Amino acid sequence: MVSISDFKDLYEIFKKAGNVEAQRRILDLEQRQIETERENQRLHSEIASLRQEAELKQKLKYEAPYYFVVAGEARDGPFCQHCYDTEHKLVHLQPRSRPGAWHCQACKNSVADRSYQPPPPRSFGSAFER
Repeated sequence: MVSISDFKDLYEIFKKAGNVEAQRRILDLEQRQIETERENQRLHSEIASLRQEAELKQKLKYEAPYYFVVAGEARDGPFCQHCYDTEHKLVHLQPRSRPGAWHCQACKNSVADRSYQPPPPRSFGSAFER
């Protein structure tokens, strides 16, 4: 692969020789090389991101009403379904005061799983009995 220092060396040789056209061509090639390297770095970053996303999708398991990340015996979660499905963000759900009730601090949604038992109906006492 040609490096930027190779272009600079050639530029200096043609500068000493007084060949202006060669100098311009070398500067143009140097600029294109820089742009190619930037694009290459961007593509490498994008590939790494896509690999990471694909790896996460392999580990992500939906168990209504939320997601878990499962790697072997380890489980992390639960994560908000809404946040992942709409924005591809893994946001931990926070437990509420009643078992089986969860709240997402990011999207403000609340969910209840199968273990949730609603509180008993409230009694208003004798104030309404007349």
